[in-house]
Amino acid sequence: MPDIYTKDYIIELLRKAGLHEYKILHSLAVASLAFKIAKEVEKAGHPIDMKTVRSGALLHDIGISQTIDDASPSHAAIGGELVRKYGYSEEVARCVQDHEAVVATQEEGKQIGMQMNRDSFLPQTWEEKIVAYADLALFIVSECLREKDFWENSHCAEKAFFPYLQEVFRKYSTIEVDSKHPFLQREYAFHQEMKKYIKPEFFEDEEYKKVVGQMHKAQKAYGLKLPFPYAEKLD
Repeated sequence: MPDIYTKDYIIELLRKAGLHEYKILHSLAVASLAFKIAKEVEKAGHPIDMKTVRSGALLHDIGISQTIDDASPSHAAIGGELVRKYGYSEEVARCVQDHEAVVATQEEGKQIGMQMNRDSFLPQTWEEKIVAYADLALFIVSECLREKDFWENSHCAEKAFFPYLQEVFRKYSTIEVDSKHPFLQREYAFHQEMKKYIKPEFFEDEEYKKVVGQMHKAQKAYGLKLPFPYAEKLD
């Protein structure tokens, strides 16, 4: 029997599921960041199941193989069900299911057309938080590096996430969000909680930079415009 938790097995599973190559490279970058963040969380005195973190990070976007659209809010819930079907632990499934880190109630899920098989999709365990934050941090840093004071600017994360949240709501709901919306504020609060576990040197690691460079090339080949829209100001 193959070990379904190895990186090679998971990457092959993502390909067989139909996940685009740029999302597989994205998943490798998230896994690299997640491992580094997990080490910092461990140093702070919190035991971490590294196998769960690694597997959850690599598998976190597998649901996009079904939704196709990256912005679909349902890809996390769908992904959680897929990894259960493939035989992964409940701990890994919850890392996948909760990685969007914004939906706190059934009603909120309905507002954005998200499939809700739980009352809340907020990350609870350290493993869930690490996977969710590694995914968020990759996005935030890619957007915010244009700001020289990124590591000191407390509003950079909020500004980066706002256009993405607007896009999701415009595509999947009839609600127009502003900077005070609970989804945005919750994501910002999550960043504030977790950012002490992330360091600038994480993004200078040569292996990480190589994977991110490959990811950006694959994203452009796919037709994505980089960097993503960035809110120069919030209302």
